[in-house]
Amino acid sequence: MTVDRSTRAVTAAVLLVACGAPAIGPVPPGASGGPPGMTLVGGSDAGSGASGNTLGSAQVTRQDVPPAPGCLPPVDATHPAWLDVARVGGDLVACSVDATAGTPTRCFTVDAATGALAQHATIELPGYGYRTAAGWVASRGSDAVTVTDDAIAFGSGAPRKLRESKKNTLPDTAAPVRVFAAGDTAFVLASDGVLYVYVDGKPAQLPFHAMRSGGVGVSGGQVAVHEGALTRITVMDGLTRRTTHGRARHDETCRPDDSYGPGHEPEEATACGAHLAAHYRPYLATTIIPDGDGFLGVDARGALFRLDDKLAETARVPLTTCK
Repeated sequence: MTVDRSTRAVTAAVLLVACGAPAIGPVPPGASGGPPGMTLVGGSDAGSGASGNTLGSAQVTRQDVPPAPGCLPPVDATHPAWLDVARVGGDLVACSVDATAGTPTRCFTVDAATGALAQHATIELPGYGYRTAAGWVASRGSDAVTVTDDAIAFGSGAPRKLRESKKNTLPDTAAPVRVFAAGDTAFVLASDGVLYVYVDGKPAQLPFHAMRSGGVGVSGGQVAVHEGALTRITVMDGLTRRTTHGRARHDETCRPDDSYGPGHEPEEATACGAHLAAHYRPYLATTIIPDGDGFLGVDARGALFRLDDKLAETARVPLTTCK
C-alpha cells in the first residue's frame, strides 16, 4: 500500500493553546518526515530531558548492519521505525519495526528492573499491525484484522468500507499508517494524527486525538492508548472494558494540543514551553503498555519508566542505545 502524503496532507492546528505563550504553527501532518507518533530527530539532544527524564520517542532506526545485541538502534530520521513493546511469556520484549516496510527488524528482551537488553528472536508481536501483500494485518488471537486504504475486515468476515459518510470514520483526506487490534476492536492510526476505532459489526467509536505526541501499546490482549504525551491514557480489551486515567490538571500553565509532537515544541524560554518540557516531554511519543497494577513505558531514545495506576512515575532506568 503506497500512501501519497502530498495529496493527503491536512494542515494541523496551531501547536499550543497557552497562557500567554506564543503560537507555533500551523504544521502540516508528516512535516517531521513520517507518520504521527514517530520522532524523526536524533543528535545531541537524544539523551537529554527535563528533570532528569529522557526525551520520548516511538521509533528506532532500520540498520543495514545489525547493532550489538545489548543496545537499541539509534534514532535516525532517514530510516524511521516504531518500537513495539509487549509481555511475551513473562518476558518484556521490544521490537524495532521499519515504518516504511512495516515489518519488524530486531527484537530485544528488556530487564524492567535494570534496563539491560538481550537479543530476542525477531517476531511479530500480537495485536500490532504489520504490512503484508494483503494490507496491514494485526493478529487478535485465532484470526486477524486486515486494513487496506479503503476497507477493513475482521477475521474471515466480509470487508466493510474504511471510509464512510458516518462520523468517526477515516476521512478521505487521511491514510492509514498503522493498525492495532484487540478483541472485536481495531485501531487505525492515520496520517492526520488521529486514531480511529472500528468495532466488528458495530458503528465506529469516538476516535483518539493528539496522537502525534501519543502512542499505542498492546500487551496481554489489552490496548493502551495515550494521547497528548500522556495527558491521559485509555486501556481497552476490545470487548467490554474501557478505563481512562487522566494526568492533566485544571491549573496548568498549558497542555499539549493535537499538533504538539517531536520537532514541534515551544521554546523552553516561554512559560508554556518550560512547563511542557518538564511534565510532558518525558512521555512524548513513547510506547506504554498495561503491566500489573500500573504501566510500563519504553522510550526509544534510551529509557524505561514505570507508572502507577494514577500515572505517577515510580521508576526510570536508562536503556543503552548504539552509537
